[in-house]
Amino acid sequence: MNADDTIVVYERLLALAEQMLIAANQREWQDFEDLDVSYTQQIDMLMACSKQQSLSPEANIKAERLLTDIIASNAKLFDITRLWQEELALMINSVDTEQKLQQAYNKNTY
Repeated sequence: MNADDTIVVYERLLALAEQMLIAANQREWQDFEDLDVSYTQQIDMLMACSKQQSLSPEANIKAERLLTDIIASNAKLFDITRLWQEELALMINSVDTEQKLQQAYNKNTY
């Protein structure tokens, strides 16, 4: 693999991060999960690339720009998924409370 291959992997990572962001915004969690698998594969590929060779100064600048964009997308993803997890926790607590009330009500009706 050469420096161009490494940049291509960074570009794929950015594209996947942006697609994951769209999926998360639309609450398409299966799509999000599928994209995450591809994202993880690209991370593994990037790790392999970085062990084989170092980047030229020009390629390094491009990689840094791409990485900055990837990090920004990941930060947005974190915010979206954190909010979704909080909503899910509230729904679970609500169902749990409802079940406890129903059990208590059923005990008192006999």
